[in-house]
Amino acid sequence: MITRLCGGMLVLPDGCETKDLWIEGETILSLGAGPAADRRVDVSGCYVFPGAIDPHVHMGFAVGEFLSSDDFASGTLAAAFGGVTTILDFAVPEGNESISEALAKRITEATRVSCVDVGMHAVVHRSEPLLQQEIEACIQLGAPDFKTFTTYEGLRLTSPELLEVMTNVRAAGGLVMVHAEDDAGIQARQADLAARGSMSPMAHAESRPTDVERDAVREVLRLQAETDCPVHFVHISSAQSVEIIRNAQQRGRDISAETGPQYLLLDEGVYRRPEAVLFMISPPIKSRRDQGALWEGVQDRTLSMIATDHCPFTREDKMKYADYRKVPTGMPGVETTLPLMFTAWQSRGWPLEVLAQAVSTSSAKRFGLYPRKGVIAEGSDADLVIYDPSGLRAIASKDLHMNVDWSPFENAEVQGAVRDVWLRGMPLIENGGWVGGDAPGEFLDRCSRMKRV
Repeated sequence: MITRLCGGMLVLPDGCETKDLWIEGETILSLGAGPAADRRVDVSGCYVFPGAIDPHVHMGFAVGEFLSSDDFASGTLAAAFGGVTTILDFAVPEGNESISEALAKRITEATRVSCVDVGMHAVVHRSEPLLQQEIEACIQLGAPDFKTFTTYEGLRLTSPELLEVMTNVRAAGGLVMVHAEDDAGIQARQADLAARGSMSPMAHAESRPTDVERDAVREVLRLQAETDCPVHFVHISSAQSVEIIRNAQQRGRDISAETGPQYLLLDEGVYRRPEAVLFMISPPIKSRRDQGALWEGVQDRTLSMIATDHCPFTREDKMKYADYRKVPTGMPGVETTLPLMFTAWQSRGWPLEVLAQAVSTSSAKRFGLYPRKGVIAEGSDADLVIYDPSGLRAIASKDLHMNVDWSPFENAEVQGAVRDVWLRGMPLIENGGWVGGDAPGEFLDRCSRMKRV
């Protein structure tokens, strides 16, 4: 079957062009001219984006006694309604489970119920004798990226352990992702705050200031210089980190980084709100100065990706404890990023092709999906978002599909809305309503081409 999308403004790598687009089967057949179509869809007045890719989500993720409130079924449905056609989640070994066993289990869990396509990153949270074999086994399963942490009990790697991981991943042709916060600095500040009886959400922010992230980024880059391992920094939140990463990139280091809507659109004033506990994330939201530096990093592509770190918890879970150290950190976002970022881009007058790069193309290139995903081009998957820019609306959690009873962007005004979404040539959403049937998502093996663009 051939479908023709008519009259839309295509967001292409080199700019926006009004031209028709033809879909045949799962792929984009042609742009601008094509054969007779079995179906015509009028998308006049709308932008046609490549399907968004969220490279950092946590569906059904355990944090102590809590479990994030979106599983793969609800979370990927919400993703689709937000114009996200691919997510990348994480496999965390439990108990004595090996990394590859955790990955295989997580792949099975996701592909049974996902509404969009899914890839996986493997988490390495301990040193083990068979590390090289496990890394190679994960690559065989389709996951060439390995998430590490420099903080959190049970997840944190020491510098020698991280060096070992980088050495082995580099040898296997993979990439290391890092949650970079200096654990010793956090522990010292938390002890001082506890001695003073300070247990509020603001204390959470005070225990993880900008230098905590800065120091960890510097240490990771020191290790990266020894190993030449490709590194990706997740959820960068501070001006100092942006500058350090920019300098390293300018010296030709193989480093990428992401930030999130929460850091670009909110500031530390959220920790003075009555419901400040809802905004507890790690790293915490920083100052307006940091926010400005993050936008500069997005503009010059020091921060080449916008990712959500989607990890929602209900109000009840967030408010269970008064001690901030017991509160599960994380917030929802997979459904609201594209409207929020489209609005921010319009307010800045920035080119929409740069938005497409930030929410789709850069992730596809860094994580082994390009040119199958992340671009509107002949032969690419027909993952498409029809975005209607007309009108203003206020975000309301009651209208969203994420399985959580609040939004950090409640009442924020956005321009336009996602109208239609296509996944590999299949309509998922038409005129704002679900038409995609049951669990059409597939697992994405990202290791068939280990060369990174």
